[in-house]
Parts: sequence; structure tokens; C-alpha cells
Amino acid sequence: MRNRGFTLIELLVVIAIIAILAAILFPVFAKAREKARQTSCLSNLKQIATATLMYAQDYDETMPRYYHATPINFTAQTSLQPYMKNEQLWVCPSGSALFHYYWDSGWVGAPAEIKGSYGYNQHLNAYILADIDKPAETGVWADCQDRLVILHENSRYRTVDRHNGGGNLAFVDGHAKWLNCNELYCQQVVPGGSAPWDLY
Repeated sequence: MRNRGFTLIELLVVIAIIAILAAILFPVFAKAREKARQTSCLSNLKQIATATLMYAQDYDETMPRYYHATPINFTAQTSLQPYMKNEQLWVCPSGSALFHYYWDSGWVGAPAEIKGSYGYNQHLNAYILADIDKPAETGVWADCQDRLVILHENSRYRTVDRHNGGGNLAFVDGHAKWLNCNELYCQQVVPGGSAPWDLY
């Protein structure tokens, strides 16, 4: 009695089935991996929003200041770092490139060497918390374009769609959530208006 082996056709069928399963499952795995990064980013932004509220409580309910005039810069990122103690929170796991904030304390030649992924809504610059009518609907931090530190300039939003067709946004009241690109106004020009989550 002779042992029967696999024929070439049977082997090709098995290989084809494996290839089909791989083609179906790999995008699912990639999406799940990106969802995990999105959740990690959301956690980062929630912690940054909490640090923002802590800062405001210590400064008579005044939001962090943003000021840019070469060679001296003030950034919200610098103001919040004492409340965070973790520079890695500034880096989104889905960021396409690690870039640098103007990491400064308001003097000529201040260091600018900390990497980050999130922009500050500078329209809240030195705002008093009590003057913000809808803190649960007003965005304060979000996924931002590389090398940029604020969310709006020259009538254009700098928000980006890093996570499954959208991005994460933290609100003044401390919560954070994912918004699709249209809601986030990803890189949209808005000459005479603003996003619903903005004050401008």
C-alpha cells in the first residue's frame, strides 16, 4: 500500500486560500493597530487638557498664553510642562514625523528641542475660564500639522486626520474625543468663519 502525497493542484489551492485570508485579515489588523494608536493619542490629549485646567486654576482661571515674535516666544506647551512631568505625552503615536515645538521661556536663545504632535487653540490665549460660554464644546488641543504649535493661522486650520479619517480634539472642560475630518476642519480655509468648536 502506497502513501498518497499532496498533488500540485492541492498545494496551490491551499496557498491561494492562505493568500485570500491574509488579504482579508491584514487590513483588519492594520485598522485595529491604528485604533489602538488613536486611543493612546486620546489619552495624551485628555492628560494635556487636565494639565491646562490645573494651570488655569493656579493662574486665576486664566488659560495659557501664546505669543510669537522672533526671537522671543511664549508657548502653552512650555507653561504646561510643570503640570505634566512627561514629555512623551506631546507625541502622538501615529505622527508621521517627530518635530519640534518652540520650547521656550520667553528669552532670546531659549531652547526649542522638545518633540510634539498637538496644537493649542490660540484663540483661547489668556482667556478667563468663566468667559468661555460652552467649555464642553470649545476645543483647546488637537492633532496638529507637523512643526506647528497652534491650530489656526492665516484663515486656515492646521488640524490633521491622523486616525481613521479624523483626529482627536480635547475640550476646555477636560474631555477629549475623536472627530471626523469635516468636523475637525482638517486644513480647511475659513476666511469668514470658524469651526463650531472654536471661539474665533
